[in-house]
Amino acid sequence: MIALRVDRVPVGPNSTFRGGRRVPGLLRSHWAARKRDLDDWTLEIRAAAGGIGCARPLARKLVVIVLHRRRMLDPDNAYGSLKPVLDGLRRNELIADDSTARIELVMRQVVGQLEHTEIAIMDLEG
Repeated sequence: MIALRVDRVPVGPNSTFRGGRRVPGLLRSHWAARKRDLDDWTLEIRAAAGGIGCARPLARKLVVIVLHRRRMLDPDNAYGSLKPVLDGLRRNELIADDSTARIELVMRQVVGQLEHTEIAIMDLEG
């Protein structure tokens, strides 16, 4: 099992309000902002993994992602916010692909003051 902790949560796909101003969501952001966000997630996952790779990257994986947020997103937005996280796992070769043939994804949200993301990756096959 690989367990990672990243000290941020992914941006939801819809716009939100923070500090009295509108913050664009993942779907409404400029392509360069989405690319920057993906690059940031890739680097933060690499740092959290400490350079470890996956011994069996082609095996089917169970990926459990727990989002610790101040406010919960509705389930479809929470799952939609995971795209840069899954792409960061794939870029770091912790999973082979983010298709349903390669991973089983479980997402949970926990309300708390300290926002962070916990990721656990386990082999489902032998």
